[in-house]
Amino acid sequence: MKTGLSNLLTRTLAGSVFIVLVLVSVWLGPWALGVVFFLFAMAGLWECYHIISNQPNVLPRYTGGYFTGSLIYSFILLICTGHVDQGIFWWLIPMIVALFSTDLIYLEKFSLTHFGVTVVGWIYVVIPFSLINVLGCISGTYEVFLLLGYFILLWTNDTLAYVVGRTFGKHKLFEKVSPKKTVEGFLGGLLFTFLAAWILHLSFQRIELKHWLMMASIISIFGTIGDLLESHIKRGVGIKDSGKLLPGHGGILDRFDSLLVSLPLVVFYFKIFVYP
Repeated sequence: MKTGLSNLLTRTLAGSVFIVLVLVSVWLGPWALGVVFFLFAMAGLWECYHIISNQPNVLPRYTGGYFTGSLIYSFILLICTGHVDQGIFWWLIPMIVALFSTDLIYLEKFSLTHFGVTVVGWIYVVIPFSLINVLGCISGTYEVFLLLGYFILLWTNDTLAYVVGRTFGKHKLFEKVSPKKTVEGFLGGLLFTFLAAWILHLSFQRIELKHWLMMASIISIFGTIGDLLESHIKRGVGIKDSGKLLPGHGGILDRFDSLLVSLPLVVFYFKIFVYP
């Protein structure tokens, strides 16, 4: 009993510190946000490569992966803050070619596989994390309340889907991948996220209600897909958590699995339909 209570307190404390860190970084501005999420991205990339390396004959190129991944994130941050031109991305081409060429020097049977999974880390982890900077400056100025709104909707969906699923869940959503997820939990998360979107519209009316609701839909649907995707990856290599950075929660990827899939689509939607 005491152990269970202690674990609950540890989980609650770790979750609270994590939420405060995110909210404070959003409130302090683009540089604080950029630095905090850079650390998240690098920690998530390490977890991603660690998970991948559990597969036989697969070895991500850690040094080249971290170096290029950090450049991708940094370039996006610098572009969003107006310090460099988008043309800086052209420098990534010779760097990636150099990384690939260096990998061939090993003359290993699985060199192409090693390089491929290194790139997967950039696509799955680094780019989605870096897009938080794009969302923050997508209107041309730093949008604190848009960022806060995104995280409020994300956490509302995650929390209420869990609560509703634990309380009323009977029908499995995708049992082969995540046995605990239920249809009732998914629908409950969607409903409460819509409610949160309506409240956000009342507080920040510069964005129309339909756009808040669309963001809520993307987060609920694709955030759930992101959760299932990470569960599938972990199940495939036989691990429970992506890491141990957050006591009671697992790793960075466990905490941000919904963001990794939903954020790129939210940014795409707002760029096309709200701030073209």
